Amino acid sequence: MSPVYPPQDRSDPMALVVVGVLSGQESAEQGAIARLEGRLGQVALSGPRLPFDWTDYYEREMGPGLMRQYLAFGSLMPEQDLVDLKYEVSRIEAEFAQDDHRVVNLDPGYVDLLKVVLASWKTGMHKIYLSRGVWADPVLIYSDGRFNCQDWTFPDLKSESHHEFFMEARRLFKDLRRRDGLV
Repeated sequence: MSPVYPPQDRSDPMALVVVGVLSGQESAEQGAIARLEGRLGQVALSGPRLPFDWTDYYEREMGPGLMRQYLAFGSLMPEQDLVDLKYEVSRIEAEFAQDDHRVVNLDPGYVDLLKVVLASWKTGMHKIYLSRGVWADPVLIYSDGRFNCQDWTFPDLKSESHHEFFMEARRLFKDLRRRDGLV
């Protein structure tokens, strides 16, 4: 048996940053997006802003009339930076909180060629622990030319409108990889 060596290319895998924005207060939402752009650069791709009526889970904290939108930013980041990004967006959520309640919920994640991954504070059978209390949640898996839901995929992410956004984000990821000489 031959010895096992590390692969020749040991560079960190890069991914396209995406953030889900959930809010019922458009001014707080726009302020949070501006803060995200200050950290991540300009929004390169915006998904549709859709009513979040799949569950009332967030209404107790954030009030009624919630809308969800996914955004992709115009630069790549190492996948391992997802933990730091989760902490950063939590600080942004806290900046906009009112009476100790969030008015905007930010779900950071990434898109690569094979999956959509969101960062989570919660464990789960399918989640992979990263570090510092953050788990990677692979919510969509790419195969057969499309992103496919898993048993655990959030109901709103099962919407075809969001799938169209993630397919566009995947194309953007491919374009940025080419631009940056990563392919």
